[in-house]
Amino acid sequence: VYTVLQQKEKNKLYYKKEEKVMIKSPVEFFRTLPKKVCPECGQTVKEQAESYLMECDRCLSKKME
Repeated sequence: VYTVLQQKEKNKLYYKKEEKVMIKSPVEFFRTLPKKVCPECGQTVKEQAESYLMECDRCLSKKME
Protein backbone atom coordinates (compact mmCIF):
# COMPACT_ATOMS: atom_id res chain seq x y z
CA VAL A 1 0.00 0.00 0.00
CA TYR A 2 1.37 3.38 -0.96
CA THR A 3 0.25 6.87 -0.02
CA VAL A 4 0.93 10.00 -2.03
CA LEU A 5 2.95 12.40 0.11
CA GLN A 6 3.05 15.46 -2.08
CA GLN A 7 3.22 16.64 -5.66
CA LYS A 8 6.02 19.17 -6.05
CA GLU A 9 6.21 19.39 -9.81
CA LYS A 10 3.80 18.47 -12.54
CA ASN A 11 3.75 14.69 -13.13
CA LYS A 12 6.14 13.98 -10.21
CA LEU A 13 4.55 12.26 -7.23
CA TYR A 14 6.36 11.15 -4.10
CA TYR A 15 5.17 7.99 -2.36
CA LYS A 16 5.54 6.58 1.12
CA LYS A 17 5.25 2.83 1.65
CA GLU A 18 2.90 1.81 4.47
CA GLU A 19 2.81 -1.51 6.27
CA LYS A 20 -0.35 -3.55 6.16
CA VAL A 21 -2.33 -3.69 9.38
CA MET A 22 -4.34 -6.76 10.28
CA ILE A 23 -7.98 -5.89 10.84
CA LYS A 24 -9.85 -7.86 13.49
CA SER A 25 -13.18 -9.38 12.69
CA PRO A 26 -16.11 -7.59 14.38
CA VAL A 27 -16.81 -10.66 16.51
CA GLU A 28 -13.22 -10.76 17.78
CA PHE A 29 -13.26 -6.99 18.42
CA PHE A 30 -16.35 -7.16 20.64
CA ARG A 31 -15.17 -10.34 22.36
CA THR A 32 -11.93 -8.67 23.48
CA LEU A 33 -13.46 -5.45 24.83
CA PRO A 34 -12.83 -4.93 28.55
CA LYS A 35 -15.72 -5.39 30.97
CA LYS A 36 -17.70 -2.27 31.86
CA VAL A 37 -16.97 -1.06 35.41
CA CYS A 38 -19.25 1.08 37.57
CA PRO A 39 -17.57 4.45 38.26
CA GLU A 40 -19.32 4.72 41.66
CA CYS A 41 -18.37 1.41 43.32
CA GLY A 42 -15.94 -0.29 40.91
CA GLN A 43 -18.12 -3.39 40.46
CA THR A 44 -18.34 -4.91 36.97
CA VAL A 45 -21.63 -4.02 35.27
CA LYS A 46 -23.77 -6.78 33.79
CA GLU A 47 -24.00 -6.01 30.08
CA GLN A 48 -27.44 -5.65 28.57
CA ALA A 49 -28.34 -5.21 24.92
CA GLU A 50 -29.08 -1.60 23.93
CA SER A 51 -28.08 -0.28 27.36
CA TYR A 52 -25.88 2.81 27.65
CA LEU A 53 -25.99 3.00 31.45
CA MET A 54 -22.62 3.27 33.16
CA GLU A 55 -23.63 2.53 36.78
CA CYS A 56 -24.45 -0.89 38.22
CA ASP A 57 -27.98 -1.77 39.36
CA ARG A 58 -27.10 -1.24 43.04
CA CYS A 59 -25.79 2.30 42.50
CA LEU A 60 -28.73 3.16 40.23
CA SER A 61 -31.22 2.05 42.88
CA LYS A 62 -29.41 4.21 45.49
CA LYS A 63 -29.75 7.25 43.22
CA MET A 64 -33.48 6.70 42.81
CA GLU A 65 -34.10 6.69 46.60
